[in-house]
Amino acid sequence: MNKENAALKEKLQEAERYKRRWNLRLSGLKQQEGENLRKRAEHLLSRILPQWANQAEDVINTIHQVGKKDGWSHQVILQFTRRRHREIVWKITKDSAVCREQGLRFAQDFINENRLAREEMWPKITKARSQGKVAFYRGHVAVIKASSPF
Repeated sequence: MNKENAALKEKLQEAERYKRRWNLRLSGLKQQEGENLRKRAEHLLSRILPQWANQAEDVINTIHQVGKKDGWSHQVILQFTRRRHREIVWKITKDSAVCREQGLRFAQDFINENRLAREEMWPKITKARSQGKVAFYRGHVAVIKASSPF
């Protein structure tokens, strides 16, 4: 029975991981009372990617605020209509002037177990990097390689 429960839990986690691959978390977005969060996110995307200005409403599938509305900035989960859109936004926003100016940060939307595993591995990643090794995350898995012989 325990093996079956563990197998079902892993299957459920994998389904949740797959679903969240379509999402990005946005931190630092300050919302005004009565403001339409979807329109705000669409406007933000059109500023970050001006070429999407006419199609921003078709890029976001759903948007969800995490936490209570209390006047402070909060996290927002954006679910994209296509994985390709999500990947473009993820790459572009890392160096976006718009995000820097507004104090916004996009992040991957991991399940809790993966987030905790990444936090646990972070000291090992930083140690490996300080030793000149190549270290990074691929999804929720840490990858550490010996330094290049060149």
